[in-house]
Amino acid sequence: MLDEIKALCQSKQSSKSAISTFLMNHLENIEQLSLEEIAQQSFTSKASLVRFAQALGFKGWTDFLPALIAERYYAQTHYSGLDHSLPFSDEDDLATIVQKIATIEKESIQETADKLDPVDLERAAGWLQEAERVVIFGLTPNEYLAHLFKRKMLSIGKSVQVAQAGEFGLTAASLDENDLAIIISYSGNSSSMEPLRYLSLLKKQRVKILGLTSENGHLLREAADTVLTICTREDNYKKIGNFSTEESIHFLLNSLYATYFKKDYFANYVRKINLAASLEENR
Repeated sequence: MLDEIKALCQSKQSSKSAISTFLMNHLENIEQLSLEEIAQQSFTSKASLVRFAQALGFKGWTDFLPALIAERYYAQTHYSGLDHSLPFSDEDDLATIVQKIATIEKESIQETADKLDPVDLERAAGWLQEAERVVIFGLTPNEYLAHLFKRKMLSIGKSVQVAQAGEFGLTAASLDENDLAIIISYSGNSSSMEPLRYLSLLKKQRVKILGLTSENGHLLREAADTVLTICTREDNYKKIGNFSTEESIHFLLNSLYATYFKKDYFANYVRKINLAASLEENR
């Protein structure tokens, strides 16, 4: 939720921008302010604050405020305070840089795990098992992570296709209700860009859609049948690398693979061992 509030600081709607900016600037003592004080100091209104909370999925301000405080506490107790977009500076030595990268990647994995709903994961693995065709849509570097997942799935006998950029439309058009489309898009909101521009086509053909996107990826969240949340504290515009974003996506795909593997654990394990032995013999 904090990431979504940060994103709203850039909102074109002045009231949302004013409220979100005020919340982020006064997060440490927000529970000490009344609804009237927040409205007055943010130059908005009590009604605007209630609508802001509702836009984030809450019934009203009284439901929103405890959740905000709880997330603040979680962030304070689980995170180092490192800026995931600029985790190191030109003044840091190499040992410090290594430790900082390790810290933000561990934080990203842990947050992803904490927000991963086992029910959604089990449902996604079931669709993966039942689908006649499984196709992953994602642009680089997500495409690379998709290929790693494809390789793992092939090792236990499940074929997964990674759609090629430039052929997303043709590939989407070839799918039907017996297939599964996995769409990886951190932003999850660019309806005019690949692969999200083909969401309507996939929906029209009744293809099951598993989305991997951020909490702010509203377009993909609304279109997908199930969503696994990418967790990162990187800023799309000022980050120096996709350190925590890539770790979050990789973790989600590994968790999906492990859940699928568990569905027929012994058979999958035997298949994997036999494949490894067969490949070794033919080297």
